[in-house]
Amino acid sequence: MSVDSAPFARIECYLSPAGIRDAIRKGMWSSETATHHLDPNGELWDQFFGLEPDIEFGESRFDEEPVAVGAVLIVGRPLEVRFLNESPDVMDIDWEYGEAWQMPKRALVIGDPSNARRFDTYLTASELLKYESTARQTTLSESEASFDRLLDSWRTWVGEHGAKDVEWVLSSAQSIDRDFVNTQRASDLDDVVVALTRSFEEYEKAKTEDVIKAELMQCLVASSEVIAAVAAESKERAGKTREMEDAKLWASEYGSTRLQKAIQLGLLPKAMGVYRDERRHAERPGWSWMPRNEEFKDIVNPNEADLDALAIARTIDATSQLKYRSNDRSVWITGFFLSRRVMIRASHVLNPPEPHVYAFDEEPF
Repeated sequence: MSVDSAPFARIECYLSPAGIRDAIRKGMWSSETATHHLDPNGELWDQFFGLEPDIEFGESRFDEEPVAVGAVLIVGRPLEVRFLNESPDVMDIDWEYGEAWQMPKRALVIGDPSNARRFDTYLTASELLKYESTARQTTLSESEASFDRLLDSWRTWVGEHGAKDVEWVLSSAQSIDRDFVNTQRASDLDDVVVALTRSFEEYEKAKTEDVIKAELMQCLVASSEVIAAVAAESKERAGKTREMEDAKLWASEYGSTRLQKAIQLGLLPKAMGVYRDERRHAERPGWSWMPRNEEFKDIVNPNEADLDALAIARTIDATSQLKYRSNDRSVWITGFFLSRRVMIRASHVLNPPEPHVYAFDEEPF
């Protein structure tokens, strides 16, 4: 809301019983809430809005967004200073980690009106504005020494670690396989690399300037987010491409006639589920895919047979783990196959059941 266009502005404070009696003595009848309405042309108008009062909203006659109808300042609410960006943030790019520390800031937090002070004296609008201004300035002043120490720690950190993290982020961007990045994302990548490089060059020229440090750290955070996203997309596309190539080679030699027909007709991308099932059946007989909602617990006090089963499973899959399923009190071994989680009963590892004949060509897509 513009200061000039506010329909109304008022100051409120809460009075104790003593405050109410004081108001009556001064000829200003008041309830527990003392209210002062301000004149838009009065000398207190600009000072009032300098304290960033709360904006009140009303309904729009056209059912649109609520519209601002005025401003209210409740004097005497609890005040607290909070520090923002008190420590470095972790940056994750393709499972490698670095840090960036944005410039710390102070925020004056104004508490709930229900916890506002109850005044024992009836104060004028001018006196209330002076009280609120002084209270806020005092609260900020009391935090100044602690904030200065935090800023000094930030300055030291940027000087000792900032350059290394910038170099790491730029190196991560260069290592992305662009064969798997589309044109738009490649453009986004180039933009953030240029921006971060320029910001770092500015920092090298003026390492003592807080503004330059702050800009570098802000640019580092923004750039790392884009680079991490593009790196993840590139890795995912590369993985799918490699999986498709691997699937084609395996299916051409070992696949069912159904799978080979899918390759001939250019439908392998639509038949990857068939490929995974056939390959798991051939290379991990007895294992099944783990349902997404399957719940296992870590096993406690496994018996010797289950330990023997795990030892055998780990000769096939080093990630194998013993798990307990409580709904049927059974022991399972879990692992990974084709980057997906698989499972098998521990007893079936030692005593495999009769092989299941899987009619691949009769299964629908």
